[in-house]
Amino acid sequence: MSAEFQAPVSDDAFLAKIRKTIDPDAKSVLDALNAIQGHGFADESSGTVEAPCGHFFRVEHWIVTTDSQGFMSVETFDSIQAAMVAFSERDHEYADWDDDDNG
Repeated sequence: MSAEFQAPVSDDAFLAKIRKTIDPDAKSVLDALNAIQGHGFADESSGTVEAPCGHFFRVEHWIVTTDSQGFMSVETFDSIQAAMVAFSERDHEYADWDDDDNG
């Protein structure tokens, strides 16, 4: 079975794994996701904080977005596939904005 159709890992299990493997000081899922991104292990990344959709990256079934003021938010999806679809939609929104901005 491919990874995108597996049941998503729980927040607690994910945080425990990241504490053991990457960042023992991670206190939240956001901390853990940032540790993954900081080590270059995000599944996908796109956007820019200047764009209306912000800078965003996906790890498994989470999408983290950073806005123009540096505020970060985490969206949790029911499945990896749902997060992939949402990421793709946001990436298209970013591409449209970037084309308009630079065109």
